[in-house]
Amino acid sequence: RSASANTTLINNGGVLRLTSQSGQIGTPSDFLLIRTGGTVFASALGDISLDQTGSLNLVADSTFGQVNALSSGDINLSNTRGDIRVGLIRAAGGILIQSVGQILAGDTLGAPANVTGASMTFIVGDGNLGMPAAPVLINTLPGSLFNAYAPGGLYVGEVSGDLLIGLVQSGGSMALSAAGSLMDNGTGQPMSSALEAAITLKQSGMAANALLQLLVPLALEDPP
Repeated sequence: RSASANTTLINNGGVLRLTSQSGQIGTPSDFLLIRTGGTVFASALGDISLDQTGSLNLVADSTFGQVNALSSGDINLSNTRGDIRVGLIRAAGGILIQSVGQILAGDTLGAPANVTGASMTFIVGDGNLGMPAAPVLINTLPGSLFNAYAPGGLYVGEVSGDLLIGLVQSGGSMALSAAGSLMDNGTGQPMSSALEAAITLKQSGMAANALLQLLVPLALEDPP
């Protein structure tokens, strides 16, 4: 699902701020096509749907909707309040998703997975990654690592092929599934330094908001 046929294009070289006080940004059927060289700050009552040419650094706050994002490079998705509900997140490169609250599964918009890309790292500030009856569905590219940390439960399903596990840690129940095999990291790839920092800081008792304030700059410098 792409907005590539959309003739509307936002093109800028710095920070981009998009705000919808009572509606949505883009639509699930017509993503807003952007090309920006800086971080995108998006805030909406409803859904946020963006298609970025190149890598995307997105800080997305949706009050009642989900986040949909496409990128021809990497995706670095975070928020500043509440949970992140991932609808359709798809990147040609790596993906890092970190939330001050939970990371929950939304509507995949007809795709097989909520999140598709190369190596993925999920960092939950407070609560769960997915839910028992609604796991976050992922589709990692062959040879790509899956890393995740959640202080609560962790529920993730790989919809195609093997799930290659880097480091997965939760403070509650965990359920991992794969269409193929569940395998450890035999590639020698390191886990994300952002994930290492998250585990260390969270175990020290640092609050979720403070944790994310430290992790966002780190993740921007060290993509998955």
